[in-house]
Amino acid sequence: MSESTHPLTYQRDLRGLTRVDLADLIRAAARRRGLRSGVDKQRIRKWEVLGVMPDAANQIYIAEALDLPIELVEPDTWPHWLPLSDGGVVPFGSSSSVTALREALKTAMDPQRRAVLALSGSALTALAGSWAGGAQPATLVTHLSDGTLVGDDTVTMLEDSVRRLNALATDQRQHFAALMDAHLTTVTNLIGHGRYDRTTGLRLHLLASTLAQTVAWHRFDHGRHTAAGQLWIAALHSAHATNDTDLGAAMLGDLAYQAAWRRDQRHSGKPPPTRPRPNRAPGGTLPPPPPSRPHPRRAR
Repeated sequence: MSESTHPLTYQRDLRGLTRVDLADLIRAAARRRGLRSGVDKQRIRKWEVLGVMPDAANQIYIAEALDLPIELVEPDTWPHWLPLSDGGVVPFGSSSSVTALREALKTAMDPQRRAVLALSGSALTALAGSWAGGAQPATLVTHLSDGTLVGDDTVTMLEDSVRRLNALATDQRQHFAALMDAHLTTVTNLIGHGRYDRTTGLRLHLLASTLAQTVAWHRFDHGRHTAAGQLWIAALHSAHATNDTDLGAAMLGDLAYQAAWRRDQRHSGKPPPTRPRPNRAPGGTLPPPPPSRPHPRRAR
């Protein structure tokens, strides 16, 4: 993991902290417990650049220094318990589609650990404004790394599988939730580590967006709203990478529906109403939404 992509570097930069600043905060966290810490900027550089793992106590001090919930700390998973987003929302960037997908998968797969991170309404609004303002798409639609070549047959198989799963009735699709999760993980890994041309990259990002949207509705139906929101955000990033404005508008429409639904539930206290959800096969089109949820195109 490079310094520029290390979660600790991201969190430190997000707060405008130098390594000296962070070291001071870590030592202060130790002092509040009547302990001493020898952390300095050189130690932090080892964590960020050389892959050295801080001990469990220092990881707790890091969380406290960054004002993160202590419940997030899982020493054995360092540095992956550190969020790669601001307010639960990954901003658009050159590799934001993979970052957003990985953050969403972390949340979706581990409700106890990641549900403590609530989505920030202001961060969501900023993301929508950035999208509507014409943020530059990610550059991952062409990925000529040293990774394994992603063949046409691989992508076609995934597209066919997702198309068949999305064609199932909602109650039957619930039986394949784990398979949809696995497909989304596979596509995320192919985008992040595979080698492919522009056409294949576009197909992979469309697959990621479609899968993330479907998995988001599954989490929504089970009351996992933080996970659902992050999955829709990931779907928006992947749609943005393909420059598909209609698909991106659909994801913002889903986020808007969720926000309105949660507001109504807080006010009424009633159980959730039965709600149709969109089906979109790779390369297909969204059906007209029911009157109860925002029309995707109006999200623009």
